[in-house]
Amino acid sequence: MQQFVETIKIKDGKALNLSFHQSRMCRTMRHFFADASVPAFADVLSPTPDMQFYKARVLYDGQGVVDVQYAPYTMREIRSLKVVVDDRIDYSFKSADRSSLNRLTAQKGDCDEIIIVKNGLVTDTSFTNIAVFDGEQWLTPRHPLLKGTKRASLLEKHILKEADISVEALMKAQKVSLINAMIDLGEREIALENVIGFRPPSNQIPSAIQSDSVRRPIRFRPLRTDF
Repeated sequence: MQQFVETIKIKDGKALNLSFHQSRMCRTMRHFFADASVPAFADVLSPTPDMQFYKARVLYDGQGVVDVQYAPYTMREIRSLKVVVDDRIDYSFKSADRSSLNRLTAQKGDCDEIIIVKNGLVTDTSFTNIAVFDGEQWLTPRHPLLKGTKRASLLEKHILKEADISVEALMKAQKVSLINAMIDLGEREIALENVIGFRPPSNQIPSAIQSDSVRRPIRFRPLRTDF
């Protein structure tokens, strides 16, 4: 039976963003196990006051919660990103099977992490959603591989805006922030000169990021490939 995961931030003994995790679990259960009852995270999780910054990993399937694990969390240092392309990858649900993502991560070379491009548009890294700062606002891909809980929260608060972001448009932005359940906006930022693996043709003018409102031209930053 296929298994799925929710990763939940525990801070100062409290589980955060639970309503968004619960909604995603409900969507997953309805899609794969329509007749199964949906567990409630409030009944499953039991964080303790000494958990100052922990990750709770909840594994579940059609029969309910299979396992809950808690572990202290330390953020990875991410300073560089490699652009990789896969037009067929599908990770619409947070499956415990990450083989397709791991296969792409193996292409990162000397970089710390990857950015996955699908059908010409930027999506996610292998373990986070992304936000792109265009000089005026934070944008996030309209069609990520996985709709993350932190992304959903920031969209609801109007801190992020969805947009179709091509690689050319990405390279015109100012910076990229990685976001997921454990990483807040701005906690892991990467300068665009450290996004490696794409250089537009010299005779091609990069297109602007297309948000729901207007197009805004942004100064082009050339790639640095000397590290």
